[in-house]
Amino acid sequence: METRNNRWSMPDLYHDIYGFMQNHRLLGAWERVSEQHSRVIEKSFSSNHPVSVLYCGTATNRNPQFVVQTFRQFGILPSIVTIDLSSKPLDLLVEKRLNPVQADSSRLPFANEVFDYITTDFLLSKMPLNAAISTIFEWGRVLRKGGVISTTIGIQQSQDHQQCEFTESLAKLLYGVRFIPKEIFKYIFKMAGFEVNFEQARFDQKPFLYLYPDELLLFVTARRM
Repeated sequence: METRNNRWSMPDLYHDIYGFMQNHRLLGAWERVSEQHSRVIEKSFSSNHPVSVLYCGTATNRNPQFVVQTFRQFGILPSIVTIDLSSKPLDLLVEKRLNPVQADSSRLPFANEVFDYITTDFLLSKMPLNAAISTIFEWGRVLRKGGVISTTIGIQQSQDHQQCEFTESLAKLLYGVRFIPKEIFKYIFKMAGFEVNFEQARFDQKPFLYLYPDELLLFVTARRM
């Protein structure tokens, strides 16, 4: 997707707004569930050992920096590649040596089995179902056997949850988030060759503008078999 043509573009506007909100502690994803991401990293990788990381869909330039900092806390040496459809957040990563690549997560420009760890937040919930399926299968292709994914997703509730239905509709309108039933996500991950585990997403500190009830948010750990 071309995002720069000397003209204003919707992806650039999104990243400007999201970046401003994250910098002012109004929004934010990865660092808000950092305890759960940290647990996955600590259990899956050994200290003083290089790990190849893909941060898939930055939202802002701060998110991949949080990932690198978390690895370093455990004495692990990460080599990170950061992708996004928009060039906006990637432009800010060049000097930080976070290897920005403008790419589509559903058509990753990488060889098979080159990463040990893939992470992001809400990316799967911000795309149509067919794109989410393609992305998960692409993750299975570029991840090494035994490699791990950690991410957060929004899930669809049953129709008798009227409050959740209202919140889902509002989140779709404001954030572009799509809520997909948990069982569909579980099936897709298994078909893509993953052993998947879902648990409740636990925010270290909820951002001011998070609208989601806790039951809508799941933290996903998937290991490639």
